[in-house]
Amino acid sequence: MGLIIANSTPLIALAKISKINILKEIYTRIVIPKAVYEEVAISGKGKKGSLEITKAEWIIVKEVRDEKLKKFLQLELGKGEAEVIALACEANADLVIIDENRGRRIARMFGLKVSGTIGTIIEAKKRGLLNNVREVLDELINADVWIGEDLYEEALKLCGEYGGGDLT
Repeated sequence: MGLIIANSTPLIALAKISKINILKEIYTRIVIPKAVYEEVAISGKGKKGSLEITKAEWIIVKEVRDEKLKKFLQLELGKGEAEVIALACEANADLVIIDENRGRRIARMFGLKVSGTIGTIIEAKKRGLLNNVREVLDELINADVWIGEDLYEEALKLCGEYGGGDLT
């Protein structure tokens, strides 16, 4: 796949369960805007994800050039999400990895292809990098990553792991 730009939440979520390297295995390299790097590696220093981001040679940090678009997007989004979308637009990215609903919706309005943490996990399963999506989703939940019940069930259905019943 071509140019992939990621936001902080998927990086942190996957780092929390020691699975950030599935991004490298699926996409070879990931680009993050400077605001995402600052949020995870500098402001989040000492937290899960900060060390992984600073040491990962396969994560490339780029600065957004289109300041007008970035400022416009920041009217509705946080700095990281705004920079992800602005950078994706100016670099003609193949995919943005972003979890926040508003950011996903706005990215789609700009014609960008969107995935997130769960989509990355599903892709890893499809490629044989993970054996069991349910276990990984449960690991995320146990690491305080919120996953809605509908999304949890949908991910299991897409991977052929859904047996129905109550998930609570």
